[in-house]
Amino acid sequence: MQSHVEEGLAVLEATTRLPELSVAVLLEHHERFDGSGYPYRMVGENISAAGRMAAIVDSYDAMTSQRPYRPAISPSMALAQLYDERGNQFDPALVAAFVRTVGIYPVGTSFSWKAVIWRWLTRFMMKIR
Repeated sequence: MQSHVEEGLAVLEATTRLPELSVAVLLEHHERFDGSGYPYRMVGENISAAGRMAAIVDSYDAMTSQRPYRPAISPSMALAQLYDERGNQFDPALVAAFVRTVGIYPVGTSFSWKAVIWRWLTRFMMKIR
């Protein structure tokens, strides 16, 4: 399972030239702020901002999506788990920004999570350039 990062990069590099930011997201989305991630066991700000953001978004999506091996959890439970892991698995400042952004929508509101997450990523990337 952990080899999907490098295998994915090999497939994409064989078919297209990827922007550096896309490569960072692909390679670093399983890295963890405390160094416990994979494939490179990067720590803290050695992980690009895009990689740290992708880790949060990927984890949130995984927690709130039904899997063959476990049920999905509620968005509020997923946010709580992300918040609990700030400073360990996830960048504390980015978790706070993500929770503020996603948490502004009341339970039961109909909207696109992907659109919210995309807006959050876009706004943050504009700030760090």
